[in-house]
Order: sequence, then structure tokens, then C-alpha cells
Amino acid sequence: MIQRETRVDPVLSQVYGFITGGWPTVVGPTFGPFKSKCDELTTQQGCILWGTRVVVPPSLQDKVLHELHDTHPGMSRMKAFARSYVWWPNIDSHIERTVSSCNTCQSIRSAPPTAQIHPWIFPARPWSRIHVDFAGPISGSVYMVVVDAYSKFPEVVKMTNTTAQTTITALHDIFSRHGLPEKLVTDNGAQFTARDFEHFCSNNGILHRTSAAYKPSTNGQAERVVQI
Repeated sequence: MIQRETRVDPVLSQVYGFITGGWPTVVGPTFGPFKSKCDELTTQQGCILWGTRVVVPPSLQDKVLHELHDTHPGMSRMKAFARSYVWWPNIDSHIERTVSSCNTCQSIRSAPPTAQIHPWIFPARPWSRIHVDFAGPISGSVYMVVVDAYSKFPEVVKMTNTTAQTTITALHDIFSRHGLPEKLVTDNGAQFTARDFEHFCSNNGILHRTSAAYKPSTNGQAERVVQI
């Protein structure tokens, strides 16, 4: 099929003649990709080869792409297969277009790498930095989770509601037993960004830090205990 289509293709038939009879000094832009490889092009059984790769006529390129793409190997492996067997001008861009337009390839491709998170510095002593989050509702109840970053010791408080005032009251009770922390880390919940909560932290000399928006893993210590 490649032999027959090469013979009737208006470009490849002339390229075949140039390879066997000699290349002219000047050729049109259509022959540019072949002219740049003229010293590497050969013929075999009526087909044109670039090295060991068969030059596929335009009429058969879709069939070859279908063969390369048959098992959805992905863009990189498709290009690797092609570089072992076949070639035509702009083959890489044709492969990229084939994979990009394939729903199956897009659905199973690897996710982009996640951004690296700078880890928290390990505290020098217990209760110097604590992480706070809410778990639930669990069986109709919500629990406030407070975790010491040094010892991983958790305090869990069953809450009637999660307003700023009830959160402050629960933390008051915990601090009365363990002392005031130097730093308190929370998410961006409404109770933690409320003015009353900010006043509570500043009045007690606590440095309040919130996690990055839409990135709960930056408050991962509390998130881990919530999972447990």
C-alpha cells in the first residue's frame, strides 16, 4: 500500500525521482523537509526511507496514527514507536493532536505534580504551637480538635455550635489546663477570622496564623487528627 500510494502521490513521487536521479539545486517549499534530509533518504521496494523509518504518504498517515494510537499508549510512547518505524513531515504535531483530541487518553493521563508545601518548623517545646480544626458533624455533633505540634497530643471538645464565642470559651478551658501557646494555627473558618477571635489571640499574646486558602493540608496536623 505504501509503495502504491508513494507512486501516485504528487510530492513523494517526485522525491522518489530526486533520490534515484539526483536532487535539483533549487526546490519548492513543499520539498523543503525532504531536501534537508536528502543525504539520508533512500529507496527500498518502491518506498522511501529516512534511515530505517518508512516515509508514509499523506493518504495513509491516518491509518498509521490509528495503529500507533490503538492501545492509547500516551504521547511520549506514541512518538517513540513512530521514531522506530515511520516518518513524515510534522509527524510529532500530528501525534500531539491525536492524543489531545482523545477522551480516553485525557482521562487516564497523569495529574500534574502538586506544588511542594514548605513544612512547619518543628517546635522547640510542648504547647508552643497548636493546630485547631473542627470535625463533623458526626452523629449530629461537631467536635473541635486541638493538637500540640510537639507531642501530637490531641484535645477534643464536643461543641454545641461553632461560633467565635463558643470557640473562644472552649479554648479558654483548654488553656487554663495547659497554658497559653505561642502560636495558634487554624483554617480560614468564619469563627477564626472573626474580630472577637482576633482580639482573644492578641489579648493573650498568641500569634494567630491561618492556612493557605483552598489548601487545607497547610494545617495538616489538625487535618490528620480530624481524619482519625
